[in-house]
Amino acid sequence: MKTTSGYSGQQPGDPARAAEAMIRITQVENPPHHLPLGPFAVEQANKKMHAVLAEIDQWQELALATSYAD
Repeated sequence: MKTTSGYSGQQPGDPARAAEAMIRITQVENPPHHLPLGPFAVEQANKKMHAVLAEIDQWQELALATSYAD
C-alpha cells in the first residue's frame, strides 16, 4: 500500500478528461469495445496487437489446415 500511496495523484494523464472520454463513448451508436486511455496505453495496445497479428500471420497456414478436407 505504501508504494501506491506515494504514486497516487501523480500519474500521467488527466482523470477528468479520462472520465469525459468514458462518458462520451456511452453516448455514441457504436462505442468501442476497448478504449486505451493516454499515449502509453495506446502505444502498448498497438504493440500487443501488432505482435498478435504477426504471430497469426506466421502460423496462418497451419491454422487454416485444420478445416475439414474437401
